[in-house]
Amino acid sequence: MPVTYSIKMVWGYHAAEPNSYLVITGAGVRGLKLTKKAMVFPFQKVTKISVTPFHFTTDLQAMTSEKLQVCLPAVFTIGPKDEEESLRKYAGLMTDSAADTVVAGREHIQAIIMGIVEGETRSIVSNITMKELFEKRTLYRKMVVDHVQSELTQFGLHIYNASIKELRDLPGSHYFEFQSKKAHEGYVFEDTESMSQEPPDGASTLNTDIGSIALRYVQIQVFFASWTHGTVDDVRWLLLTRGIGMEGEIGEALNVGRTKQEIAKINANTAVQETERKIEKAIADSKFKSQEIDIERKLNIERIQAERAAELRDSDLQKGVQESKALMELERMRATTVTKAKVAKESAAQEADAQLYKARQAAEASAYQQSKTADLELYTAEKQAEGHFQRKKRETDAKYLQESKAADASLYRKQQDALGDFEIKKAEAEALYIRHEREAAGIIQLAGAYKELGNVLGGPAGVRDWMMLQNNIPVQLAQANAEAVRGLQPKINVWNTGSQDGGADSFAPIRNIMQSLPPLFSTIQDQTGMMPPAWLAQMPANATGGHGRNDSAHEFPLAVEKHKGINGA
Repeated sequence: MPVTYSIKMVWGYHAAEPNSYLVITGAGVRGLKLTKKAMVFPFQKVTKISVTPFHFTTDLQAMTSEKLQVCLPAVFTIGPKDEEESLRKYAGLMTDSAADTVVAGREHIQAIIMGIVEGETRSIVSNITMKELFEKRTLYRKMVVDHVQSELTQFGLHIYNASIKELRDLPGSHYFEFQSKKAHEGYVFEDTESMSQEPPDGASTLNTDIGSIALRYVQIQVFFASWTHGTVDDVRWLLLTRGIGMEGEIGEALNVGRTKQEIAKINANTAVQETERKIEKAIADSKFKSQEIDIERKLNIERIQAERAAELRDSDLQKGVQESKALMELERMRATTVTKAKVAKESAAQEADAQLYKARQAAEASAYQQSKTADLELYTAEKQAEGHFQRKKRETDAKYLQESKAADASLYRKQQDALGDFEIKKAEAEALYIRHEREAAGIIQLAGAYKELGNVLGGPAGVRDWMMLQNNIPVQLAQANAEAVRGLQPKINVWNTGSQDGGADSFAPIRNIMQSLPPLFSTIQDQTGMMPPAWLAQMPANATGGHGRNDSAHEFPLAVEKHKGINGA
């Protein structure tokens, strides 16, 4: 039987066993909730139900269509079906939400199942005979299971197995006992007849001269020998003792005499057995008649008891009706008194509700008036703000338009000024271009004149010297050098680098190079203290300081033109 218990208002986490479910009801749950694990919150109730099937045993007494009572024992394996809809029905059956308590699960379920099984079984048995109930056991089981299952489905229950036990007689009834004996005697008689008609192996070898009665007797004897598990030799000895198989007249006479004796014995035994069977049959018939009379008597007693029980039930119901009427009258009188009190209470409540309604209406009117006043003030403020915004917007637009016009005028003026400046610059550039062009033309002409002058003066060097002389450059250089070395006591060397004659000379380039080396070596020696290698040039042993004169003709015996200069210039 499934164990069901409830946990009221226990907050926290709950988990069910593998064969159980949690049923949660309360706040936030519509109907009920089935789950294996859940968090239970305040104002919720959790109930745990088990889905393990349980065994239900019944020992029902019912009456067949022949008015015969019988005991119908059965065992059912019933449990909730593991489906959500069935579990919801079963959960609603296991708990009593109206009383807010846990119903005793075993008694509650057993009472429901007992009522369903008894009602359906009695309904089925009342429509079939005792013979059908005894012989068609499988059909009876199927009908019971189908009818009971159709009723249990509404409670979420399912029949997993149904076992119909052996039918039993009620105390004082021997129907099944008599049926069993009758069937047993019938089976024994049928076996005896079949065995007597079919002789065992070896009986077919009997002497064919024996009469049919003797053969019948011998066959019966052989049958009993086989029935007592005798061997073939025992059967053969039995045949020899009866004179079967002996040859000759003596044997034949002996066989005939013994045959007659055996026939007489068989007839006597048959008569005795028939008499005994008749006596047993009469005794059995009398017992059966007695049992039948007893059963009929019991049925009559039960009918009378049923009628008396019905009358007693009717009197109980009448008594209940009278009590109900008395209770109704009491309740009517109580209701009359209570109704007056309720009317007074409701009148006071209505008056209080009316006053409350008036106060509420006045408060709502005041609140509505204040709300409208606030809405009007808000509307006025919004309109003022909107007018201020529009005025500011117009002022801003006018200012923007004015500044835009001023900016456009300034831009136009600057564009015109830039255009005028451009025209002026363009004219100045054209004038400058024309002037430079004229100057270039003059320079070209001047270059032509210098070229002609160079041809006259002996080349560019002559023109350079001429221009230096024309601009008094040597004198200016001498003055600048003199100003630079004034008070420094400089060392002045004078080198003769000029040509001895003014005629043309093919060795002039080489001579000019050789003449420029001594001043260079002297300057390097003065500034760095380094002297050229001896194989290249040999410097004077004692340099002349101040304004001394050094003739380079001693070191470089080349004919040069004497020019005076400062620092070898």
